[in-house]
Amino acid sequence: MPWDETRIYERYCDDQLLFASLLPLNIQKDIIVRLYSSYLFVSHSEATMWHKRHPNIVVDNGINSIAKLTENSRIIVHTFNGSGILENMSQNMPVLIFWKKDYLDVFTTIRPSAKPYFDELESVGIFHTSADSIAKKVIEIWDNVENWWHQPSIQKVRLNFCSHYANNVKDRTEVLKEALISIK
Repeated sequence: MPWDETRIYERYCDDQLLFASLLPLNIQKDIIVRLYSSYLFVSHSEATMWHKRHPNIVVDNGINSIAKLTENSRIIVHTFNGSGILENMSQNMPVLIFWKKDYLDVFTTIRPSAKPYFDELESVGIFHTSADSIAKKVIEIWDNVENWWHQPSIQKVRLNFCSHYANNVKDRTEVLKEALISIK
């Protein structure tokens, strides 16, 4: 039976709401949920859903500067496979990733060649596939995110991931020049 994308999106939203509900109120009050601005027609109903279920959580409709939101964040949780993961990881910002494996290939995709890197992220507690797992991790590290994030094991996996998908090169011109010369 083919996946019904609407139903999967509903389950995705339910999972996000469940994740938030598993967090204690002292953490919930510090959360900002940023909705995806390209779906403004969906975001309104999503914002309403968040306000009803979690009135202590601030909802950003996707119009405010993402840079401002991230620079003031203790930790950033990504709930779909997008460029934000790459940007934040390359900037060495504390990141957690959460989506269910049954959404893969329907709602979010991991290429087969990237699977080992996501497996590594999962092994050190960055990538999570259940609301319960990510909630436990947030609770565990909340009071000392920086110490957790800067552990050698976390940084090793982060750097390995970034070297393949989000390499932050200082001299892009030189790298481009070398690449062009190598194809001659």
